[in-house]
Amino acid sequence: MSQDTSIFEEIWHETRAILVMVLVDTLVFLLVLIVLAVVNWILRLVPYPENRKKILDSLHYFAYLVVTVMFLCDLVYGLAAFLIRKARKAMPEDVVPSTSDGGSVQ
Repeated sequence: MSQDTSIFEEIWHETRAILVMVLVDTLVFLLVLIVLAVVNWILRLVPYPENRKKILDSLHYFAYLVVTVMFLCDLVYGLAAFLIRKARKAMPEDVVPSTSDGGSVQ
């Protein structure tokens, strides 16, 4: 670590891609949750019969569930892809597999 950079700058440069991905996913997820909450609030104010409100509530619940699962899957996929790319970059390209007798494969 050089003297003119702090530990926080070093951490930011090493993990910037993952942090940006998590931050963007979190903001989009919160936006969707806010939209669902506003729709839920509006549905509670509308004078529908109780049986229709129960149906809409169950649909709303499954909308929350689907959104949560979608963003969780996207986050796991994105993290896995990032870590695989990072691991591939870290592997040396000139590695020659060796045979069991100690010689190299031609």
